[in-house]
Amino acid sequence: MAYRTTNSTRKRFAGMGQSRVDRQDVSKRTFGYGSWFVAWSFLHVLYALFMSTVYYDIQFKGYGWAVTPVVVISSLLQVSLGNALFRLPTRVPWTVFGLFLFYGYTLTSGVLANADFGRNLGNSLGWHTTCLLFYGATSLSVIQATYINERNRDVVKWTIIGVLVLSGLVGLLQNFNVANARNIFVGLEKQPPGIYRPTGLTNYPSQLGFQGMLGMAMLGSPLWFRNLKWWEWLGIAFFSLVILSAQYRSMYYAGIGLCVLAFGFFIWRRDRAQSVIFSIVALCIIALPIVAFPSKFVYGLRGTQNDPALMARQLAWKEAEPAIMLRPATGIGPDGSLILATGNANSPDKYSTTVIDNLYIMVRACYGWVGVVLAGAFVVTTFLGLLMRILLGAPAAASWAVSGILVSISILFFSLTGNSLVYTTVGCLAAIVFSLSSPTWREEAEQMQLTDQFVRFRVAVANGLRKLGINIG
Repeated sequence: MAYRTTNSTRKRFAGMGQSRVDRQDVSKRTFGYGSWFVAWSFLHVLYALFMSTVYYDIQFKGYGWAVTPVVVISSLLQVSLGNALFRLPTRVPWTVFGLFLFYGYTLTSGVLANADFGRNLGNSLGWHTTCLLFYGATSLSVIQATYINERNRDVVKWTIIGVLVLSGLVGLLQNFNVANARNIFVGLEKQPPGIYRPTGLTNYPSQLGFQGMLGMAMLGSPLWFRNLKWWEWLGIAFFSLVILSAQYRSMYYAGIGLCVLAFGFFIWRRDRAQSVIFSIVALCIIALPIVAFPSKFVYGLRGTQNDPALMARQLAWKEAEPAIMLRPATGIGPDGSLILATGNANSPDKYSTTVIDNLYIMVRACYGWVGVVLAGAFVVTTFLGLLMRILLGAPAAASWAVSGILVSISILFFSLTGNSLVYTTVGCLAAIVFSLSSPTWREEAEQMQLTDQFVRFRVAVANGLRKLGINIG
């Protein structure tokens, strides 16, 4: 088929982009009610942050678990009403689809194993599985709010940063034993004799360390496109000190090491000399508090040989081997004590006293090879989706995708010593970061304009080739 460029064709292509932008203008389509949906979504974000920073079950007098299903229903209702009333698109990225799919399989796996272990379906419906449903529903809510209003990114970003700074300051006060902070803010960490590890506003040092990593990633990801401002560098230094103070050693390389390496590469893309200077300065800043206050980082700096925590994990991993071999294809089903350390002594199966602080071994034991394949597909599609947004998305969306890549890599390392996704601090915050990389309506329209430009380019090339006697269809 030969292509021919006419005046009407030129006019149609010239006006196509702007008319599409006008048609997609959410403020016109929602008649001013779009801001209500953004506020509705922000309530879900606030609840996720509340879950991520305090032992919320105690705050709700034991009814904390009952609130989460309400938030899930509220998130899905928000997305459904936006689609039904204002034709707002329902974006279900592969990451969210993978979460829902894996959640469905956890219930299936539980049903398959119930007859063997004397369980009932209730054993499969606790937080150890429903957390996946909550993360996915919250993601859909934030995606819709971001589509409506690009300012939602900034509001959510600085809300998260504010919470992380507050938790980090509490952690530093705890570590340096200032103002009775250790007695006012008490997590669930069982402190070893003679050693104290801060928890901030979370339950465990690992979660405080992850908060520090997330803060570094969120403030440093714009380096992919531009130089940072002085206060952004100051914030990165602050969060690196939070990670050091938490003394969760996995975050030393999965947090500080990862971010320093990534930021150095981002700078190296523009200026290799500045990259070298950054590396030297970063190492000095990290070493300064350790040299100045060595007694405050005793646990984090000591070796892993004869470490009680590591030895306990290794024992648990060994005890899980019979469970892995028992049902290798489908797993033994989701066990709350095995996954979440609920310590339910009345559970009918003997594996409930084994707490597996390793996401990979947990998936292998509870969900078998089918779960391993589903989890692997989830990880691959997550990385591919974020990578595409970095390469093709607008700078604001791509910056969040860079944060998502760093957070994902950190979680993969974190999972070697913890069931990372059942921790609200990890799952909730990661879900929000991933969602904020989704495009706004304006970014989507501009991306379509690029498609129009590609069509015009293709027509021009086709006409040039036609003159040479070559027709393309």
